[in-house]
Amino acid sequence: MFLPITHEYFPHSRFQTPIIFTPSSFPILPSEVSSSSPLVKIVKVQRRRSHPRKSPTSLSQLGSTRGFKICHLNIQSFIPKLDEFKILLAQSKAHVMAISEPWLTPYIPDSFLSIENYELYRKDRISKIGGGVAFYVNRKYAHLISKIETETETLKLIVHFTPQHAITIIVTYKPPNVSESSYLSQLTDIIKSITTKELVILGDINLDWNDSSSKSLKNIAIKLGLCQLIKDPTRIGKTRSSILNLFLTNQPSKYAMSGVMDVAISDHSLIYAVRTILKSKKNSCFSLCTKNTNFKTVAIQC
Repeated sequence: MFLPITHEYFPHSRFQTPIIFTPSSFPILPSEVSSSSPLVKIVKVQRRRSHPRKSPTSLSQLGSTRGFKICHLNIQSFIPKLDEFKILLAQSKAHVMAISEPWLTPYIPDSFLSIENYELYRKDRISKIGGGVAFYVNRKYAHLISKIETETETLKLIVHFTPQHAITIIVTYKPPNVSESSYLSQLTDIIKSITTKELVILGDINLDWNDSSSKSLKNIAIKLGLCQLIKDPTRIGKTRSSILNLFLTNQPSKYAMSGVMDVAISDHSLIYAVRTILKSKKNSCFSLCTKNTNFKTVAIQC
């Protein structure tokens, strides 16, 4: 990528030489421009550095956080908690909310589960009550949904959070009748089929990330370049605490914050991450003010 560098001459200022504006970390590539030349003055412009953002401690704080918000909750029986879930979604203002174990059946219509400004997508467990996965997606974002036809309970969502950027978000749950090795093999095949540059995997597959039982899962994550953003326990029991919920991504640096939040409607914590969205590339590296004078543009690579 090439960014413009302004090369200006101020005839009425105290600088009687051309001035090159450049970020301190970028070299000037054109060979004819040299910092040792008496006719050139180099002015370094530092990048803007933002202060670290504090993680939200409540759903309302999460709702007021800027960025693209992705959440996941293992809800364990959705129908009796529907009203509370609507409040949770309204407060968090999640753009994508993934759900594990809604325990839905084909006899429950989507219309009964509808929430204003959101589209619902679901994959129910057909054989018996329990399990399943679902997505609530904010309607203002263009998106495409597909069901993964494997033994896994998995939905794949491609959402355009800006016109130029798309992200694939997978929510997955391991049915009890599928072995760990078979499940991880199928999940690996699903991940390898993804075509977007950015990927997120959400879910509860009943493997504690901090326990040796998740060794195979961690090896797959490392092999495929995925990072777990959730570091705190997502389920706290009487004798132990576990990280059962996944937020795996191949672009961890693009997320300003992530974490867990206790909610009353489940014994699993809500997990979330906020993806940074740049308003424009125009001033992404640096900014400067120019005067209406004679100037020319050179380019540097960054």
